[in-house]
Amino acid sequence: MLALASGCPDRSDAEPAGDEPETTATAAPSVSPVRSVVTEEPLPESGTYRLHRWTFALASLRIEVADLGFTQTLDAALRQKRAVLAVNAGFFDMAGEPEGLVVVRGRTLSRLAPRLGGGVMTIDEAGRPSLHAAEEFVLAPGTDFAVQCRPRLIVNGQVNIRSDDGKRADRTALCLRDGGSSLQVIVARTDHPNGGGGPTLRAFAERLLHHGCEDALNLDGGPSTGAAFWQDGEVRMLPPRGPVRQALLFHTSR
Repeated sequence: MLALASGCPDRSDAEPAGDEPETTATAAPSVSPVRSVVTEEPLPESGTYRLHRWTFALASLRIEVADLGFTQTLDAALRQKRAVLAVNAGFFDMAGEPEGLVVVRGRTLSRLAPRLGGGVMTIDEAGRPSLHAAEEFVLAPGTDFAVQCRPRLIVNGQVNIRSDDGKRADRTALCLRDGGSSLQVIVARTDHPNGGGGPTLRAFAERLLHHGCEDALNLDGGPSTGAAFWQDGEVRMLPPRGPVRQALLFHTSR
């Protein structure tokens, strides 16, 4: 989904199909895949959506970024990079370029975007994570991974969305928990044909807090929301309903 176009509702901290078709598996990663936990979550008016959660110990986690160029699929990137999970990353601008800071293995792939605001989630070389306000962020030496997006959903154990704007969408988020020893990747999905039937930002943040998130950063959402992951020796998909420029790929060994 476009960061500046396509009616993106997730631009401010203040406001801020068939779901799982299987694909033909090739070679599974040499490490054990991390199993997802799926729960049915209530929507305020009526109905439910599915919350998919994958939890990683930061001590054994490696994250990389793949440029899908709007053509490569999440499952293809998952297989090519031999990752255990791939999800959509942050925003892209009207020219189709990634928007916001991205750092992988200490190399800056995309620069900080002050006008984007929001937050920056970082992991240093020792595996210590942090969630920063983008407006005051300075990239520290020894940063192994960083991604900027918006809004910050949870800050220091508190919901950070001040009001509910009523705008529902599928969502993707990164969540720190267990005193900073674990990172959880979270995808909220519905059967709505364009990904517009999921939770509001406020409701999403409240559910993440309920499930133990201590800090959480929203990634691109709506039609961009998607995931590919290994389960029971096969690749499973939550296919995005729209274009995706970059994907985050998760490996369970450093």
